[in-house]
Amino acid sequence: ALKAAGRLAARKEQPVSVEVIDPRTLWPLDEATILDSVQRTSRLVIAHEAPRRGGWGGELLSVVQEKAFDYLDAPITIVAGRDCPLPYNAALEKACIPGAAQIAEACLAVVQRPGFDQ
Repeated sequence: ALKAAGRLAARKEQPVSVEVIDPRTLWPLDEATILDSVQRTSRLVIAHEAPRRGGWGGELLSVVQEKAFDYLDAPITIVAGRDCPLPYNAALEKACIPGAAQIAEACLAVVQRPGFDQ
């Protein structure tokens, strides 16, 4: 996520500022920090290595949707691992886990969403 933020900030045309929050624990979850960021930025991209189905991103999405819906200017986006068993081969494992390019692409899609001011 930090590499994606660096790539977005370094863009020559329309650099994008990104806040990266890496919760130390999922329980208890530091909801206040996440909700403050959503209020400031009006957007949320959740990135995690687990598969989308059954991953913790869905839980985080529900918390933000419930407590900060009125602050959102775009739908929440989840960038997650592929829905498959995680392979042992390093190259295949890397292909199953979202990288900086996928995270940056999702952030750009949320920021450049038609109909919303940047």
